[in-house]
Amino acid sequence: MQFTSETTALLKSIMPLHVEPDTPVFTNVDGEPIEPKVFSTHWYNCLRALGIRTRGLYCTKDTFCSLALTRGVIPSWLEQQTGVAWATLKKHYAKYIPDQSRDEFEVMMRGSGLTV
Repeated sequence: MQFTSETTALLKSIMPLHVEPDTPVFTNVDGEPIEPKVFSTHWYNCLRALGIRTRGLYCTKDTFCSLALTRGVIPSWLEQQTGVAWATLKKHYAKYIPDQSRDEFEVMMRGSGLTV
């Protein structure tokens, strides 16, 4: 996985002074790893407060993938960010992939002297 420069800077800013390979990146107030079940209560309370249909935290990945594809990110980048193979992403999120075949063909033909 490759982080953006902004994400890298943020993670460096919260990194503890002494880090070991098994040190968790995100911790609770006691410095222990965040347990998903503990976080779930807060997640569901936030969704209810915002009037958003209750769904699991894993759905944030779906939102990330659909937004990324809608905005035209390079599929290999999305594979790196999510750890999900392009074939799987395409299978589940195909409706979010903009149809750019005509635009791409026109880009390819530009400067060739041929007309479309």
